[in-house]
Amino acid sequence: MKRFFVLAAACAVSLCLAAPLVAKDIGYYLELGDQVVVGQYTLKEGVIRVEKSGSLIDGLQVVIPPGTFTQDQTFTVSYVKVKKSHVRDYALSPLISITSDADPSGMVIIKIPCRVPDNAAAMAFLYDATDKFTEALPSGPKEPGYVTAMTRVLRNIVVVGTKTTTVINSKK
Repeated sequence: MKRFFVLAAACAVSLCLAAPLVAKDIGYYLELGDQVVVGQYTLKEGVIRVEKSGSLIDGLQVVIPPGTFTQDQTFTVSYVKVKKSHVRDYALSPLISITSDADPSGMVIIKIPCRVPDNAAAMAFLYDATDKFTEALPSGPKEPGYVTAMTRVLRNIVVVGTKTTTVINSKK
């Protein structure tokens, strides 16, 4: 119950303020598999589209607005499958990382392909395996089959879902 309210509060605050919300020491940790590199892309601005059939992130899009980088960057896109999530909430995507030669100077939009069940709410988070904390990312426009987030940090992004029936049932 407490975790859902953290998720709901993070959604509300990050949408209103368009700034990340940090939730530390919640005991959230993921059991992870091996890293899979899906590709390298070189560009300064535009859209990175992962089109790799069978990949857990097939359909991933990274929108890099003009002025975010001053020169071409080589981006390496990879993911790690989440074997198990150790909270009541659950991971709806693998842990995604996009590395480049430099950090972005502005917000980058990431459209993460995932199926959100009808009875669930979902949001993207940054995940720190060492400190076991998550940081909610501001949400972007809703689109079927995707969770959209905005961030300046392109490493260790995961979509987390929670059942909406938990809140409905708790009001009784």
